Amino acid sequence: MSRVLQNLLMLLTCLFMIAAAAVVRYGTVAGIPAAAPSDTSVVSTSGSTTVINTASLCKNVSGYAGPTPLAVYITDGRIDSVQALPNVETPRFLARAEEALIHKWDGMTPAEARALQVDGVTGATYSSQSVIANMHAALDYAVNAAVTEGATTPFEPTAGFFASLAVVLCGCIVPLFVRSHRYRVVQLIVNVVVLGFWTGSFINYTAMIGLVGRGVAGWGSLILILMLVAAFVYPLFGRANHYCLWICPFGSLQELLGMSRLPKIHLSARATQALEWVRRTLWAALMLALWVGGWFAWTDYELFTAFMLDSAVTGVIVAAIVVCVLSLFIHRPYCRFVCPTGTLFKISESK
Repeated sequence: MSRVLQNLLMLLTCLFMIAAAAVVRYGTVAGIPAAAPSDTSVVSTSGSTTVINTASLCKNVSGYAGPTPLAVYITDGRIDSVQALPNVETPRFLARAEEALIHKWDGMTPAEARALQVDGVTGATYSSQSVIANMHAALDYAVNAAVTEGATTPFEPTAGFFASLAVVLCGCIVPLFVRSHRYRVVQLIVNVVVLGFWTGSFINYTAMIGLVGRGVAGWGSLILILMLVAAFVYPLFGRANHYCLWICPFGSLQELLGMSRLPKIHLSARATQALEWVRRTLWAALMLALWVGGWFAWTDYELFTAFMLDSAVTGVIVAAIVVCVLSLFIHRPYCRFVCPTGTLFKISESK
């Protein structure tokens, strides 16, 4: 069997593994329900209170990890309260968005609330935009009952989007033609600054499962798709580890720190093999947790999220700092001995 065919089969295996996790988490693959959907009424009433449920109005609206449906309670023509319905969104992002937004519309008529300009929340951008989109859909429905089911979040490109797109395109294309250490250092720096601290653009399990489960969300998914091409398709043509080496912001940060002149710790072959065995065992345990639905939350604690300082949990930031310190002495320790996402990439490249 040719090497390309072997890698293609492993790539399909990885896709099926992620699809299985997406079914467990979202019940969908590419936005298509894996089972018959339950009937969710948009409107219900209780006395003088009307309740608008956005679950079916905004089926394709998603936050960082998943949809954020709302129940909007309207009493005597005014918004009484807004409540988040059961969801799979990353809890800390949703909590931050709720804290800032959930009471902004209280006491208003639907028309007044719809005219209110509400901005996203720093540190929970995706979650807050999803909450706002759900709220607007509910308000539109309340005003004229003319909301189309399956609404999507409108794509609004930002300076960060275009900067990230440029950085990713450079990481995908320039190394194919340019072999320069100076250029490599520049690429690593912009990866950290733009993809890491500025926009928080990277591949992790949350992003992969979300894309496979919910499908492509228009132009907003372009950067992630390009990254996935570098991670999974480039190796089919001899560019193994291209994403990890040229684009990943956390890998870039570790490599930059490793360029220090501090004395390095060279691990023995036996120690390296033992640590790689630990990495593979950890990955297998975490994948099993996804498939049985026992512990999905781990996907939100990969160290990439440490770049999102406004919303990253303290433990993730501390762990990332420890890895950064180790990177001064050991070459890319997280990439080589821990990273679950990187392990998936390695499996897809197996020969």
